[in-house]
Amino acid sequence: MPRLRTATPTNHTAGDDIARVLLRQARSRCNAAGLALKLARGAEPATALEKLAEVHQVHVDLDRLCVELAGAAILAGRTVESVAAATGISTATLTRRVPRSMTALRGQHLVRDQAAPHGWSAR
Repeated sequence: MPRLRTATPTNHTAGDDIARVLLRQARSRCNAAGLALKLARGAEPATALEKLAEVHQVHVDLDRLCVELAGAAILAGRTVESVAAATGISTATLTRRVPRSMTALRGQHLVRDQAAPHGWSAR
């Protein structure tokens, strides 16, 4: 990840906004996993296997959402090192996996843009 610029006030707003959206998505995926596990209980083996596959997909989705949430924190002004310390995700992993669509916005003045990957783009 190239050296990050100082976060602007709109970076703080965008990072917090993106984090709220991602947390809602994570809650929804967790609820889906809970429902799949509930439906698997006492089900036929084929149905239980199908529900297990759903739970696995939720795990993959949550992993992606966690990295994106870390990216939102970085966009909002936190350092990669502080995010790594708080999450246990190494700085190298964050550098590789945080979407460039978020890190490229840091230090720029942003406006809401529904067509942009996370709903924000540079002016």
